[in-house]
Amino acid sequence: MVVTSYEIVIRDRKYLSKYQWKYIIVDEGHRLKNMDCKLIRELKSYHSANRLLLTGTPLQNNLSELWSLLNFLLPDIFDDREGFEEWFDFSDINAKEGQERILGEESQSGLVSSLHHILKPFLLRRVKTDGITPLPCFALFFIVIVIITVIVIMY
Repeated sequence: MVVTSYEIVIRDRKYLSKYQWKYIIVDEGHRLKNMDCKLIRELKSYHSANRLLLTGTPLQNNLSELWSLLNFLLPDIFDDREGFEEWFDFSDINAKEGQERILGEESQSGLVSSLHHILKPFLLRRVKTDGITPLPCFALFFIVIVIITVIVIMY
């Protein structure tokens, strides 16, 4: 297991990407919403059996960003962004005609319900009320650690 930063993932790809990872777990997963960012390109070059994104940032109404996250998790299933966006086209949701179209499609084919059904296995949603309410008192500890010279040189 390796716990590292995004900068190290990018900088040390030639060393880290040669391993077949069992899991790649990305904290602050919303940073992968932009399919053109360097971080997602680097992470996609790593081989892994499983991938997990953690984020506290809610998903927005942007299919391209949603597809980018799904494509990182399951690139073989979510391999066509344009097709995904055409299938779930909500681009005109702010216009009255768009709302009428979406409501009509929802009543006929369950468009929104289909999207929710597809996404359900990939999302674990927690709301604040699900959290622990009686948290223990905060304690702060300072531990002095001596770092050997070899490690200091590496960093």
